[in-house]
Amino acid sequence: MSEENTNTEKIEVPAKFKKIVEEIESMSVLDLNELVKVFEKKFGVSATAVAAAPAAGAGSARGSARRRARRSRACAGRRGRRRP
Repeated sequence: MSEENTNTEKIEVPAKFKKIVEEIESMSVLDLNELVKVFEKKFGVSATAVAAAPAAGAGSARGSARRRARRSRACAGRRGRRRP
């Protein structure tokens, strides 16, 4: 059930972190999950993945053009009218 790093690249761990990394390597997934929750509470951080911003492309440009057209039509309808 234990999985090794399948990356062929050798990762050099600084001496000051060797003991911590060795301890983490020996932990079960459940223990790691508990450790992450402790870190989140202790330091007020979240380990959730950050979603990447959508890339600027045709989809976002198209939506932007639609919004501009809607605003333009809405403003055009108000021209020349007096407020009640």
